[in-house]
Amino acid sequence: MSSEKNSPSPSTIYQFVKVYLISGFSASLCWTIKTPFELIRERIKYQDIQDVRLNQQYKGTFDCFKRILIKEGPQALWKGNLMNQKQYFCTQSLNFALNDAFKRAFNQKYENGFTNWFVTNMIS
Repeated sequence: MSSEKNSPSPSTIYQFVKVYLISGFSASLCWTIKTPFELIRERIKYQDIQDVRLNQQYKGTFDCFKRILIKEGPQALWKGNLMNQKQYFCTQSLNFALNDAFKRAFNQKYENGFTNWFVTNMIS
């Protein structure tokens, strides 16, 4: 009987899986949108450090964007996105799902006192 009391209900498991999947997909979508900007930022940042020097330095963000599109095509803006997706999906979905699960487990509200609410948020 005690094992039945301690086992999570199906609705709790469903809620955890739902939050896990939704947060994972939203994090993946955000990362996909952000990938071209990260690529351009890193190319400009590391252009002086690269072993093979560029014939012509990038003049700015739009110049870098234009040269990537012309020389490598639009698909080059999302190079390596799939591996980042795998990593980011797992990291962010666990982050949000566990955060939500901890908050539900402790069930602390701000009205019950600032200290309890603050400690619960820090733990989650």
